[in-house]
Amino acid sequence: MNTSNRQLTLALMLLASQTAHAAGPVDVFIRDDVYEDYLTFIGNRNVTDITDFSAKTMRRDVADMVLLHQAL
Repeated sequence: MNTSNRQLTLALMLLASQTAHAAGPVDVFIRDDVYEDYLTFIGNRNVTDITDFSAKTMRRDVADMVLLHQAL
């Protein structure tokens, strides 16, 4: 691995470690209709347990919100 690749790898590792330890709320702005469909889709389930994205209120915006919520 050459010097520039090592520096890039180190920089990415440092960035990832700082990002991984970030704490606190994250504000995400979504349209009201997407939020309503998101809440309907989630229902009483734990969002981290969702793996099946087939539902009447499912659309890409809702799937994006579920995946974002799971990632956070």
